[in-house]
Amino acid sequence: MKYGPMLYHHAAPEKCAPKGERIDLGLAILSAVALPNVRYTQNEIAAWAGCSRGMIYLIERNALKKLRNNLFFRNNPLLREMMAEFFEERSPARRVE
Repeated sequence: MKYGPMLYHHAAPEKCAPKGERIDLGLAILSAVALPNVRYTQNEIAAWAGCSRGMIYLIERNALKKLRNNLFFRNNPLLREMMAEFFEERSPARRVE
């Protein structure tokens, strides 16, 4: 699959779920249907989440910052292993220009 679903919101804005909830739902759906060992671009993830590529970048950056802080301040071996895998594979979502 090249791109995620096109999300159209026909309901009035006050009847739609808040944007954060829509992004969470889109990410949950993507994680449920994602194939093993398939990497998605930030644009593809954004299409599933119904937000911009920049928002996916911010979410990713904040998650990595939390992980890094936990790694250094709590000295958790599981977190060390996760970070080693992340940096071995580079970024989980690659930027396409």
